Amino acid sequence: MHIENLTMLENCMLAQAGENSLKDITIARLSIGVSEFYNVAYTHALKSQNIIHHLHLKSQHFHSASQFRLSQNHLANSQYGDEVARLRDALNSATKALQVARACQNAVIEDLQGLQWTVKKTLERAERDNDLIYLCILLLYSRLTNQGSVPNIRDLTPVKGAVTVKSVVPPALENPTTQYLFGRLVPWNIVKAVQIYNDRRENVVARDIISSWESLFLVANKKLDELNLPGSIQALELPVGLPPLLISRAAQVQEIGGVDKLDEAVQSIDRLRTEDIEIWNEAMMILADEKTENINLEKQYGTDRWKRANNEELTRLVAKSTEYKKMLEDAGDSDELVRSRLAEWEDLIALLGGELSDLEAFVPNSKKSKLSYQTEKAVRRVRDVMNELSRLEAKRRRDIENVKRRMDGDNIMPEILLQSKELQRQNPGEVIDTAHFEDLITLHLNRYQPLYKEIKQDTQTQESILQKITDANNEFLESRQSDPQEKNRQDTLQKLETAFLKFKELLSNFSQGLVFYSNFAKPLISFRDEVRRIVNQRHYEALKLIQKIQGSVIDDDDDDEQPKEEYDTDRQNSRNTKPFGNCVGNDTWNPSAPIKFRRSSGGGVFDPDKHKIRFG
Repeated sequence: MHIENLTMLENCMLAQAGENSLKDITIARLSIGVSEFYNVAYTHALKSQNIIHHLHLKSQHFHSASQFRLSQNHLANSQYGDEVARLRDALNSATKALQVARACQNAVIEDLQGLQWTVKKTLERAERDNDLIYLCILLLYSRLTNQGSVPNIRDLTPVKGAVTVKSVVPPALENPTTQYLFGRLVPWNIVKAVQIYNDRRENVVARDIISSWESLFLVANKKLDELNLPGSIQALELPVGLPPLLISRAAQVQEIGGVDKLDEAVQSIDRLRTEDIEIWNEAMMILADEKTENINLEKQYGTDRWKRANNEELTRLVAKSTEYKKMLEDAGDSDELVRSRLAEWEDLIALLGGELSDLEAFVPNSKKSKLSYQTEKAVRRVRDVMNELSRLEAKRRRDIENVKRRMDGDNIMPEILLQSKELQRQNPGEVIDTAHFEDLITLHLNRYQPLYKEIKQDTQTQESILQKITDANNEFLESRQSDPQEKNRQDTLQKLETAFLKFKELLSNFSQGLVFYSNFAKPLISFRDEVRRIVNQRHYEALKLIQKIQGSVIDDDDDDEQPKEEYDTDRQNSRNTKPFGNCVGNDTWNPSAPIKFRRSSGGGVFDPDKHKIRFG
């Protein structure tokens, strides 16, 4: 393939030169280069006659094209005799190429015929011009030198082909080092061990540690909602208009996209879930078809002959399909629960994501009243403790992000490779399995154990702060008198604060749903492909069993045939017996003779689904 690739590259350079309308001499030299490449390939061709003819045709084709271009250059330089010589050589090469053109493709032949026609017409024009315009000069020159003005093509100055491509050996192959090809390819057992560690780390960190940390946010929000905070404080401090915190919450909802963002997430989840279900259904259809086929074959050949053991892998796949179905059903139930929450809080979330004027109209105002010293003191205490909770939550968010970054940078591969090399050095020839790396995997997972202590400490700190908030809020409630308008305003503000928290919670839930369905497609696709592979293997086993059953029937028929003497006697008796009715053939049934089965002249096997029994 080396010379063929260079030929194609040189041909591309020639085509580009033609498109760029370069000089005839340049295109001619490129054509000579292509012709030489094809000629070298032609000399190396050994087996396929079609390839040999094709390469020979291409070599002559581009030689003809180069001579034609050189003739055009001679014409431009008023070298008319040289022009005719080049054209005659070009026509001769095109004619030779057409002699082997029958084995080539039509497009190649048509291109060559077009070149031949152009050369032929140009040659006729050149010879006619020479005969008419330069006749006297040619005759005189011919008498003096005993030769015509048109030189022999071999007497012309040869033109060297222009080669624009060459084979370059990569330095790594020309001067190989100790790094072998695929030398960095990691053995499958190593890859599997890394996958095991990543899966366990995902369960420990993402699904246990981070989820436990994030659940503390929900506990704090639920407690504040029960205490009607910070709505009661906002309603008291700012009885008219929108509190700054509420305006900030509304701006965040608007920036994220509000209800439209949630609806978009719902549609994406529906699409991904539908795709996952379709993959699962496809796998189940394949399993169902295989089961139906096995039942039909068992009915056709009978249980005494159709003896095929149950496939353990098929049984395992059926169990896995049930497991995947349960996971999809559980995910669907979770989706419905989240959507019910969306329906419950959709109106208030839409209000937060809408115009501020609508939000101001929704929040009622209350009368401004002078606060007592005890009330102001209680409000300050509530504010201070809530700020302490905010600082704790901010620190928790930073800790969660640090753990996620730590997970992303956690690569156990180098240590597993190092341990694998050490095991091979200590025990040469021993098969390295994933069990050899269990201690190393456990050691790496134990590095995340201190996080459980941090979660426990964080939980205790939050419980202490929430208790302080409860005490401060009780003191605040005891220090003030109840006002219906103020109570209505604080309830409204608290609902909007809860709606904002629900909005953030819904975003998190939908994000988890998108990640789940997106990642769940990978094992489903692997499951479907594995089902296809095993079912195809079962099809092959069924075909082999069918051939075995049919072959055994034929062998039994051959064994049951009578000896030749008895067969000849029966045949002679059948000749002396008058045929019955219009039956075609010489043999008739003899009740005293045993039933005999013999192969037909066609050598076929009776198929009850294809061949029908006819009477009369």
